[in-house]
Amino acid sequence: MFKEKTVFVLGAGASCEFGMPLGVDLKKTIASKLNFENFSFGAPTNRGSDRTLLAALRKIDFSGSVKTTGQFLEAIDTYNTIDEFLASDPDNKEFQLCGKLAIIKSILDAEAKSKLANKQGSKGVDYS
Repeated sequence: MFKEKTVFVLGAGASCEFGMPLGVDLKKTIASKLNFENFSFGAPTNRGSDRTLLAALRKIDFSGSVKTTGQFLEAIDTYNTIDEFLASDPDNKEFQLCGKLAIIKSILDAEAKSKLANKQGSKGVDYS
């Protein structure tokens, strides 16, 4: 049908049946991944929190990452989606960075578990 490589970009509603999250679900996933409140020795202990995100924030010298993510989680709760939240304060560089990293990680994780994943010989995505 197509002679050249083709990429289709679909919205959340179209990709949901393949196992990708809707906006509301993505916001909940992000909130869980960024919940670093309970941590010890630099590693999160909360089951939902994401060690890779915490490591990435620390690697880029994101000062106060635990404190900022707590503020992020409080603020995001009043919005329907992560997109609405990030659009509401485009000048807050910490929130923008935190949110965008969490979006990327959440979508990659969802894609790896979805019907879109390459199950044949796939070793997953290296997030380091």
